[in-house]
Amino acid sequence: MGMSASQARLLSLTARMHDLEYQAQALQYSKLDLVNSKNDVYEEYLGALDSTKFQMSVVTMNGNEFQDISYTNMISSQVNGIHSMYTITNATTGQVLLPEQIASKLGPDPHNPDPLREGLDPRVDDGSGLTHEEKLEQYLLRVAQQRVYPDGKDSKGNAISDYIQTLKNEGKYNYWKAQFYNELPEENDFLLVVAKNYLYSSRIDIDTDEDYIRQMKTDGNYDYWKAVYYQIAGYQSDSGEYVGGRGFCPISKENAVDRGWLEEALNSGEVQLYKMVKETNLFNQGDKVNIFAETSLGTDCELQEVKNEELIALATVKYEKAVEDIDAKETKLDLQLNRIDAQHNALKTEYDSVKQIVSKNIDRSFKTFNA
Repeated sequence: MGMSASQARLLSLTARMHDLEYQAQALQYSKLDLVNSKNDVYEEYLGALDSTKFQMSVVTMNGNEFQDISYTNMISSQVNGIHSMYTITNATTGQVLLPEQIASKLGPDPHNPDPLREGLDPRVDDGSGLTHEEKLEQYLLRVAQQRVYPDGKDSKGNAISDYIQTLKNEGKYNYWKAQFYNELPEENDFLLVVAKNYLYSSRIDIDTDEDYIRQMKTDGNYDYWKAVYYQIAGYQSDSGEYVGGRGFCPISKENAVDRGWLEEALNSGEVQLYKMVKETNLFNQGDKVNIFAETSLGTDCELQEVKNEELIALATVKYEKAVEDIDAKETKLDLQLNRIDAQHNALKTEYDSVKQIVSKNIDRSFKTFNA
């Protein structure tokens, strides 16, 4: 091989070796990415191992057992089980969460509108230029002057100078605020909305309003939804104190049955639990209604938090599959690296041989010129 050919060959081998080294470096970076991916998968798996779920005590024919909870089964009586009944409220506003099938059917009676709300509907832009807050203030002023304190005196007989502040001082402000935003039908009409649009919406064997109410009583739903009504609408207790008046807000069908949504909402403090506990008298009505007491997962012995074995099992399968895929990719990269290493070694051997030839050619040339 001549001098020029040997040098050309040497340059070609050097270029190919550098290209292989570059490819090997890129593959090594890919292996590092796989190591990071494996770490990420492991961290996700560790997080899943801490997954928990909430359960509620239910008395069945087989004894007491704990069942997973969602919004729907906390507010629904069971045919084959007995459990405490709960309401869930928005922790910020205090509004009772109602299934959207019910909430969408509630509102003012168009045949019997409240004259105090005239021109102050908070749900529409009537062109008055008033904000919701300004409409609320005007409504509360009308209520206080015309309905609560028509004689201009508070409950102690003192003349009123600030009507809205008096409502606040006497604990009546939140009640009437709820009436403004969530005007409700009468109790019986509310129960019929619940029965027809939620509890028995698919029943074709119930014909009359009386039958719907009778079915609610038979199924154990009547007392619960009556109590919910007065939590939303408010009432006066034996002492004359205004209680409840929380108003309501809808919960979607999807969230109502989604255990994950409820768990996240409880953990984040987005919602608050209330448990139906006992009866109280309705002021001057000769009637009784169940009331709700604030409760929590930490204080209610009928609720518990346990490891979510289902989610952990799914996470384990997902983790093992992810590790298997990463290992397969890593094996493929190792094979590519081995092939590149073999090619590089072969080129290096040839490179050393050609380099030796070039070196001998140079020595031979110097001897010729020095002779």
